[in-house]
Amino acid sequence: MRRLVAVLSAVVLAIVSFAISFYLFFPKETALAYVWNKGTLALAQNGLGLESAAMMAEESPLRVVVRGARLSAPIASAEAALVTLTPHIMESLLSLSLKGSFQMESLSLSLPLPGQGPLLLSSFAGTIKLRPPLLFLEGVQTAGDLEITGDFVINLGTQKIEEADMSISGQRADLLEMGKSMLPITKEASGEWTLMRKRGESK
Repeated sequence: MRRLVAVLSAVVLAIVSFAISFYLFFPKETALAYVWNKGTLALAQNGLGLESAAMMAEESPLRVVVRGARLSAPIASAEAALVTLTPHIMESLLSLSLKGSFQMESLSLSLPLPGQGPLLLSSFAGTIKLRPPLLFLEGVQTAGDLEITGDFVINLGTQKIEEADMSISGQRADLLEMGKSMLPITKEASGEWTLMRKRGESK
């Protein structure tokens, strides 16, 4: 896992360092191919696969559109019919991190649980920021089997939640019963779940 954090740090530094050069001097498709290849290589070195059926860069605003995206891991996988990424270039450069908005449509998440079919989300949107080893998800909103709103920070090095303030409901929210002993989640009287952790808490 430390290797993954080191790889992600190198990727972030490379992307931020060359972002202005790519934006000013290279065709957008060339820049996109470079970033995609870097990310794919970093994931592959850690046992993760990243594929897409089609990918393109658009302007006004600058954004990346990926169709038929698939991320695979040894025990789970995720597929989305459409992923739209809008980079926040100036914020990324000023903070030496990667930051942008994302929108996913028709998302399917396989679960490593016997007898459980994949989770289906019609939409999944928010803002993402990667500053290794921390990954920030802000303003998350989903619709589908799980309806999630809120913010989330995870340490990729320790695989622990650093901070969270999320509300979770939906027809398959009871799957969270299986994680009560491992996650800081509680079920409210309304049936809605709350994932809450303040920075510095141990659980």
